[in-house]
Amino acid sequence: MLLELQQLDDELRDLRRASAALDALKAENAETLSFFEARLSERAAQIKETQAFCEEKRAEVQQAEEDLRHARTRMSSISSQRELTALNKELDASRKSISVRSEELKRLTEELEEAQRDQAKKSVERAALEVEMRDVEARLGADLEARHAGASRIEGRKAELKATLGGALFSRYTRISKARGGVAVADASGGKCAVCNIAIPPQVYIRLQRLESLESCSNCQRYLIFFQGLEATE
Repeated sequence: MLLELQQLDDELRDLRRASAALDALKAENAETLSFFEARLSERAAQIKETQAFCEEKRAEVQQAEEDLRHARTRMSSISSQRELTALNKELDASRKSISVRSEELKRLTEELEEAQRDQAKKSVERAALEVEMRDVEARLGADLEARHAGASRIEGRKAELKATLGGALFSRYTRISKARGGVAVADASGGKCAVCNIAIPPQVYIRLQRLESLESCSNCQRYLIFFQGLEATE
């Protein structure tokens, strides 16, 4: 009965740990998604800024082309070599300005397109990651829900064992469990306490093998039980 009580407590402890692990996983997933969202928002802002630069450069190119067309219309009104030389310089400057701005616009457009492709890819990855996370959370949650449903059965069985063992023995078991990390029963099958690894005196070990009495570890005070003997008599 003490061994069964320990096994029931182990189940409850594992259930608490699983619940805590699921809560931690959800918090970690939320943090990961939040970081992902922040990065996507940051990239979206950069894309918007690049789009604005592209529009600015496109307007500059259009203005430079308009200036070039306007300068060409003045060609027919040229009346001197001096005016022709000045106009040619103006035309050359306009062509150079158009070339420089067009190259800048091309570079910015390529950067924008690459950033937009990467943003779309990252958005798909983020969506897939969230689906995967939610699926894992749902499966773990369903398993925990099923295990929680069995917790009442465990508590009911513990109450039955408490009544059978008696208050004094159950209270001592509880004290040891609280003091020893939730483990109040140790296997003595190897001639030593399986938890703290302290050797068991020969005469005590013989009594344990015969299942004649309850014995406690001289070091950790846990109940010692000869598991092999229980299995043989089961």
